[in-house]
Amino acid sequence: MKKYIIYLIFILTSATSCKDDLIEKPYLIAQENFYNNKVEAEAAIAAVYPGLRSAFSAVYLLTTESSTDIFRARDNWGQISLFEGLEGGNRSPTEGFWANFYTTIRNANIMIEAIPKAVALTDTEKTFYVAEARFLRALAYFHLVRCYGGVPLRTELNRAEINLQRSSVDEVYQLIIDDLIFAENNLPAVPSISGRGTKWAAAAVLADVYFTRHDNLSARNKSREIIQSMNFDLVEVRDSMDFKNIFGKDASGNTKEEIFYIKYSQQGVWGWPRYLVATNAANGGSLRDGGYWIPTGRLWLPFYQNWDDNELRKAWNTRIYTVQPSDSIQVECSKYRDPEFSDGRMDYPLYRYTDILLLFAEADCLVEDMPTAEGMEALNRIRRRAYGYNTKAVSPVDFSLVDYNKDQFLELLLSERGKETYAEGKRWFDLLRTGKLKEKVKEAYGIDVKDKHLLWPIPNAEINFNEAISASDNNPGY
Repeated sequence: MKKYIIYLIFILTSATSCKDDLIEKPYLIAQENFYNNKVEAEAAIAAVYPGLRSAFSAVYLLTTESSTDIFRARDNWGQISLFEGLEGGNRSPTEGFWANFYTTIRNANIMIEAIPKAVALTDTEKTFYVAEARFLRALAYFHLVRCYGGVPLRTELNRAEINLQRSSVDEVYQLIIDDLIFAENNLPAVPSISGRGTKWAAAAVLADVYFTRHDNLSARNKSREIIQSMNFDLVEVRDSMDFKNIFGKDASGNTKEEIFYIKYSQQGVWGWPRYLVATNAANGGSLRDGGYWIPTGRLWLPFYQNWDDNELRKAWNTRIYTVQPSDSIQVECSKYRDPEFSDGRMDYPLYRYTDILLLFAEADCLVEDMPTAEGMEALNRIRRRAYGYNTKAVSPVDFSLVDYNKDQFLELLLSERGKETYAEGKRWFDLLRTGKLKEKVKEAYGIDVKDKHLLWPIPNAEINFNEAISASDNNPGY
């Protein structure tokens, strides 16, 4: 146990670059017999969440977004946008992702093992806390397996073991699905505290897992179940500034679109928005001073060329400016606006209702082998809002079912997904899931993405400290 804790501390503090965002204090639960009553259990479950907040804070989203056809990274991160993989200096900072996700898993595992032994909790309370811990464990593994492939499968049964081989992708996904089904069946529909796991949050992640695994029937059924629950809806928009009611600092817990957000507005600042905006010196004034201005867009990219200037979400999400003295025109992301603060005081919208509508429309088309009226309506609801129309009434901007066959509709959905989830760290996973990454990158940059770059390298710290994994066990090409 002691060696494992030392190992976690080491990898959490081994990441460098933009120190204020990457150096995290380890959140560890060291007392196996700590959970005897509800107060202690609440404190323990609260200690599982910081690992996720650290993981999603900044550089993880920077890495995924800069590996797509939408953003170009600069400075030390430019190598990622050249699709050369996580080589050299960019490899070390990403070890923090691995560490933070495994910190989440470790703390969840301790709870899953210890909670059933609690003497002052009812059986119902025990089941609830185990379900929430399993939900968070599944979420962490879902991100690990998509980025790294098979990873060491640490559970409550082997959590004290340091030397574990990589499990297969199928084995990891089976644990994820089992955890999410248990969580969905045993978590409440409404969180006791904003940001806590719920049955609908578990259902949303489960639908996404099915979708990623190409179990389209299960993905459609699960997403339809969320839609038909009537627990969520779209926030209406009439002006571009109305998007502050979804993405602004005061939207936390107040939007009916929220299914599961990573909470920063009340728990601490969010580093990712700082990476998106320029410093005052860079462009003569920005939405917020003090930004790093690492990933930006380019008007010549097909994504921006095909984005209608009349869309309200484009007006909210982007700002065009000229960089001096080079006079180059770039696109700054203005989605997470907080003019009064250098970091973002808003939450990370990991799963919102639009994700489920888009997922349903695509899964439905794949199951039926053609677009359907139900799937088209799900997409059109989002489309209407983008132009300021009532989301529940037919509008002049609606897509027509007769204009699209299966392939055309899937391509339309991928385009609309990119606009709707702009700068939310989801484009990379969408392109991987659809098998479109190589095609879209080639179209955007003329670069041929190699197979090795579809997965990330296992961190050096894991190879050095885990004797069951050697350099030869790393992903191909690393």
